[in-house]
Amino acid sequence: DATIYGASIVVIYVANFKVLPEEKQVPIILDDALANFDDERAAAALRWLKEESKHRQILLFTCHRREGEFFAEDKEVFVQRLTEAV
Repeated sequence: DATIYGASIVVIYVANFKVLPEEKQVPIILDDALANFDDERAAAALRWLKEESKHRQILLFTCHRREGEFFAEDKEVFVQRLTEAV
């Protein structure tokens, strides 16, 4: 199932960052990583990413509106739209 595969890749990707030493806080760059998540899982992942952003830079690229709408009222999160999302 593509959804399980996509979620597994995100978990493995994030797990790699958790094993780095504290002083090696590299940015997390994600490209449509949540595209196959349902709304509940996407919201949980976005909350985790916001929490993780206290320790490192997070760049999340997507062609969907959901992620931007999730953070629409959050003044701590910068959302940059390059085009009108679908």
